[in-house]
Amino acid sequence: MTYEQVSIYCLDIKGLSGLIGASELHNLMMEIHRQLIFKKFDSLDKYVQTFHETIDTLSVSIKEYIES
Repeated sequence: MTYEQVSIYCLDIKGLSGLIGASELHNLMMEIHRQLIFKKFDSLDKYVQTFHETIDTLSVSIKEYIES
């Protein structure tokens, strides 16, 4: 995946997360996208774990919401 593709992915997730009110994911995507815009590619590795944790948390929240 190229940095341009990752940037597009971030924009998509940023929009969708904002739409459903997933503010933690939305803010994370804004931060990652900012790093991409300013070509700070070396700093992207530090976001991988946080991204996975945020997605996992959101998935649990969605599941709980659906089951309630």
